[in-house]
Amino acid sequence: MTTPDPRHDDGPRGGTGVRDNVVPLRPAVSAAGTEIEPAPPVMEGELLTPEESAALDRRLAAQRAERLRAAAGTVARVVRTGATHDRTRRAGRAVVRNALYVPAGAGVVARQVWEAHTTARYQRMMRAAEAAGDFAAVAEWEERQARFVAERHRRIMTWLAAPVHVVKAVLVVLVALVGLLLLTGLVLAVNSGDLAAFLTPFATTFAVLSGVVSVIDAVWGPLTTAAPFAALAWLWHVGRTRTTPPSWVAAHRSEDRTDVPITPSVLVTALRDLGVSKLTRAIKEMGDAGAGMLGLIRIAGCGVEVDVTLPSGVSTHDITGKRRRLAENLYRHEHELFITIPRPHARSGCGSPTPANSTNPSARPRWSPTPR
Repeated sequence: MTTPDPRHDDGPRGGTGVRDNVVPLRPAVSAAGTEIEPAPPVMEGELLTPEESAALDRRLAAQRAERLRAAAGTVARVVRTGATHDRTRRAGRAVVRNALYVPAGAGVVARQVWEAHTTARYQRMMRAAEAAGDFAAVAEWEERQARFVAERHRRIMTWLAAPVHVVKAVLVVLVALVGLLLLTGLVLAVNSGDLAAFLTPFATTFAVLSGVVSVIDAVWGPLTTAAPFAALAWLWHVGRTRTTPPSWVAAHRSEDRTDVPITPSVLVTALRDLGVSKLTRAIKEMGDAGAGMLGLIRIAGCGVEVDVTLPSGVSTHDITGKRRRLAENLYRHEHELFITIPRPHARSGCGSPTPANSTNPSARPRWSPTPR
């Protein structure tokens, strides 16, 4: 509230000693009796020595580091949980599996092209027949190979002479076309009595060719853009339908399929997916897809048994060492699969028994997966 200045006291005063003509411009107290501008808060503190201040800084830094470690641990735990979740692993396997279909399809196509132009297929079939002891089939495949070589030689000679025949055919077609156009123009000029009509067939032909070129030019751009994607889609389809992905990216297989019967296809698939590279490669190269390795599937008690003849270079120890995985591939438990190797028998005409050789193709482990 404004107070009168005694140095300029030249007006009448009231009974309180305050000039009557003084008006407060900014009252310090409101009508309710509270201060309009409160006093600033009082800061209370403690003065620290340099040693105490350094110790406080260290404690605060340790607390911040602890909070950062806790946050980092939480983030790592969340990331690890998300990365190891079953859905994440299934999605990752699906992505990798579909990505591998493209090179696998390219390999299938390349192999088909190679076998179509070489004798690799006949050589493979002869090796399979020879391993099975079917020498009549070996002679038949040799004859087929000789016919294939002769036909291939004839085709090559035809291709070498093809350019000359193509040039002759193009020249004949051009001469015939020009003669036809000349004859047509001559007929039109005689009938109409106008010499300009003689050029009408040529103009029409040029217009048609120009339209064809325009259509090809309009379609060529989209075709060249879509061709790589179409080729990738085709290779993906071939790889998906003609190949089997690795076991570590294969689709999750239900573990409750204990009622799957033991069939030749199940046995060959179980052997192929066993993880023995030589065995897998040999099965893929067999003309019968590995069926020649299997004997007759017979009933044996509460299960079945089958004799398996391993390809050359595959050891029986490679199979017995992966008994659990083989049982899982057959949708069985490990204790339900029995692998036995027949004892070496005496060879006819020899005085000593044949030594056991686990890498011999004639080594026939007998497997009895149970139950049926």
